[in-house]
Amino acid sequence: MGYSFAWREFNLKYQRDEDLLPLIERLKWPSGFNCYCCGHRSAYKIVTRNLPLYECSKCKYQQSVTSHTIMHKSRTPIRKWLFVMFLVGKFDRSVNAVQLSELLDLSYKTSWRMLNKIRSVLSAGSQQMWGEHVEIKHEIFNLQTILTDDRLQKERSVAIVKSVKHDEKDCKSDFFAIQLLRRSKQARENLQNAEQADLLLRLNLGDHNSIEMNPRFQQFQKGFVLGKSTDPIKHSRHPLSEVATEAFSWMKDKFHGIGDKYAQHYMNEYCLRLNASTGAIHCAFEYTAGLSLQPQH
Repeated sequence: MGYSFAWREFNLKYQRDEDLLPLIERLKWPSGFNCYCCGHRSAYKIVTRNLPLYECSKCKYQQSVTSHTIMHKSRTPIRKWLFVMFLVGKFDRSVNAVQLSELLDLSYKTSWRMLNKIRSVLSAGSQQMWGEHVEIKHEIFNLQTILTDDRLQKERSVAIVKSVKHDEKDCKSDFFAIQLLRRSKQARENLQNAEQADLLLRLNLGDHNSIEMNPRFQQFQKGFVLGKSTDPIKHSRHPLSEVATEAFSWMKDKFHGIGDKYAQHYMNEYCLRLNASTGAIHCAFEYTAGLSLQPQH
């Protein structure tokens, strides 16, 4: 499905912004209205606009569905925002700002900001998705093949995180996250104990009781070939190193080089698509929209 066709299909289903309202209300308040100001659970709906205002029945604070979210005070129609979330959530392809600006008749600057904001919220969801056991592997983003002092300074440590999730039907699926690390040491050095502890806190795993941590940068692991005791040792790439290689190749091929400042956002998008393909996320579009509709502090 091409971008233009997808946009036409989206417009047929949601011809006006208000057509999206039932979906938006369900994703923003899955347990019912919750006042941003006082936390009260009931409100009056003021329907004098395309998208209504919700007035808290206790403190009288008024808010819209986009108040305090990444769409706060945006002049871009909410239909276009939700469609971009739909594109970002498709695991079989991606979209860049140039393509988006042409498709939705937006400026390049507006398109880039929308994509950047949507990608930025995706990491928040990973902290709610950890299963019973978590595996973490130290890898390197922007890995250099020619080892000079200047080139080694360009490398950045990342943590590849894998957790096995069980859904309500007890079906298993692999959930992945990639976390960029800020270090004073060179990326090829082992993660120190304090760095490992800090990483677990950032991932909201400080109290998790089943974590397997590999603090070394080690792309290949040894495995024995079954058979005679004289069989040679066979080396294979670590499964989480494979995830890192595929993620960084996708970032390079699709976006032709990404700097440190926004690298985490693109890693978030890659993991969204990967988790959708494993079944850990059942609907990437609703997952992305749900996170995007939450208050940004």
